[in-house]
Amino acid sequence: GRPGRRPYCRPGGPSRRSSSRTSSTSRPAGWRGSPSPCRSRPRRCRPRHTGRNETLQQWLSTEPHINVIYPIASSKEERSAQIDKAKQQDYDIIVFMARVRSENYARIARLISSRAFIIGTKSQPLKNWFRKLVAFRHVDEFITLPKNETGHINQVYRNTFSQLFGDSVNLNVPVKALTVPEVSENQMKQWLIAHKAKQQSAENAAQTVKTVVINHLSTNQRRDLPWATVLNVIRNMHNANKALLFVINVPPAELEKITQQVATESSLKSINIQVFTAQADFFQLPALLKLSQLVITVETAIMHLASGLHAPQVVLMRENAAHWCPVNVDKVLYGKTRVNEISESDITQAALDTLQD
Repeated sequence: GRPGRRPYCRPGGPSRRSSSRTSSTSRPAGWRGSPSPCRSRPRRCRPRHTGRNETLQQWLSTEPHINVIYPIASSKEERSAQIDKAKQQDYDIIVFMARVRSENYARIARLISSRAFIIGTKSQPLKNWFRKLVAFRHVDEFITLPKNETGHINQVYRNTFSQLFGDSVNLNVPVKALTVPEVSENQMKQWLIAHKAKQQSAENAAQTVKTVVINHLSTNQRRDLPWATVLNVIRNMHNANKALLFVINVPPAELEKITQQVATESSLKSINIQVFTAQADFFQLPALLKLSQLVITVETAIMHLASGLHAPQVVLMRENAAHWCPVNVDKVLYGKTRVNEISESDITQAALDTLQD
């Protein structure tokens, strides 16, 4: 190792000290992935989080510029194994970006390599200030994040990346579009055709059946839409337009429960409702979103996927999370502190209006 020291950091960006270890060598630079936020003791995944690791890995593995992926750790043993794996890479440069618990990222970065050049972000020491002081003495360069940074989340992170990497980041670059593999899109086309067939023959054959995807669950109850509200929205929309196929997207752990609830709800017998979860691979979900005529989603990753696909959507959010609002969105409805404060009549009207546009 080397003696710890606290680097001098210029306002607005990291200090620029020359270092022979920053030059190009045979070993790659590493971007360290870790639990978000990086906890001292990783939490076991809750049921709704089941499969999230696989989803993220499937998505990231399609990006040609990513060589190694370190999944989210769910235990101290798993995290230790990942650190040991990263040590074997012998990284020359390690970059971390954390807005909370940054002292944990700094500590793990130095555990990965005693010789790498480490640069990262330092969150405000509202607590654990001494741990931050000690951890960041072993970081070569860092930028200190402001206490209350305002603006859309895209701009906030672009500013941070620009400070970390200099002029190489184009702040005017558009949001990256999500590319759906052809095989996944064809799979979901056939899936939709099969579930629309009976309804197409039962209703007016000349009227095209439209697909409405509803995503009412998140990883936090404050962002969930109550099941009773979901049912009422579906009933109201069906009464206004009989030629609709409703697809309820759920996490794998909720599939059996929601399927049973739909099957036992007598008021839904005449409505075409399918409960869906991406089981074969992650790209089944974005393929479904791309092929849908409307997405109704709460404040979760689905809204950003739909945005990247330019899918028509109605987003249900809390007011204090407005900075996370996706771009390319048709309609956003806000609840003051919880999503369940948004009325079902407002959701229904926004959905029907978006379908007609």
